[in-house]
Amino acid sequence: MKFWEVWKRGFALSMASDMAYRTSFILLVISIIFKDMIGPLVSLIIYNVSSGIPGWTLMEFILFQGIVIFVFGVWHAFIGGISWGAAELVDEGELDKVLVRPFNALAYLSAVYVDFHGLAEVLVGAIIIVWAMANISFSLVLIIPFLLLIILALLFILSISIITAALSIIFVNVDAVESIVFVLLSVTSYPVSIYSSGVKFLLTFIIPAAIASYWPAAVILGKESGMGIIVAIIPVLVFFVFSLWLWNFALKKYQSAGG
Repeated sequence: MKFWEVWKRGFALSMASDMAYRTSFILLVISIIFKDMIGPLVSLIIYNVSSGIPGWTLMEFILFQGIVIFVFGVWHAFIGGISWGAAELVDEGELDKVLVRPFNALAYLSAVYVDFHGLAEVLVGAIIIVWAMANISFSLVLIIPFLLLIILALLFILSISIITAALSIIFVNVDAVESIVFVLLSVTSYPVSIYSSGVKFLLTFIIPAAIASYWPAAVILGKESGMGIIVAIIPVLVFFVFSLWLWNFALKKYQSAGG
């Protein structure tokens, strides 16, 4: 069975589950939209009473926030299910059913564990990005590198989900690891340019979380050069390869329920 056929079925099941309690679903979507709008609204207040984030104008920072919301919205909707789905299956002793299927396990998890609520974040993020870009001067030539870096941002969060899923197989309970990951990713809510050189190095080369927010915005705004794109790309690709290695390593160590 092709990936898109499985994905469409998973998406349909997720939608049907959410719409079974329509009022609850609508309220949750509204709360997600409200939560995502708080950041830009707070930025408006901050920039009205202070000089704001050093080196970033109001609209530039709102563009940055829109990228954060969009990227993590995609994670919420389509990618995060890899990690929490794997953890759930391992905990229930059901991962064997996924592994014996004639279908890539990671692709299956991403196709079946779809979170329909995340689409609200994707929509809000996209609207904020378009609004900010409409009020910022930038070179159209940089659109292609910008989109490439957005794709790399999604590749990074995919890597994070794969790593977390792999750790859930190895250690079963990864609540502490997930907490560390969320704390680490929370620093991407601000441009890495405001952090010390050591933190910037960590978030660019060791765990390239800066790709999820800083690099796409910095490149299209001309804050980073073309060489900066290469600097951003290589660590993400290495991180992705590592995530796949860890996943395969975890599968070799996996013992089925009762095994």
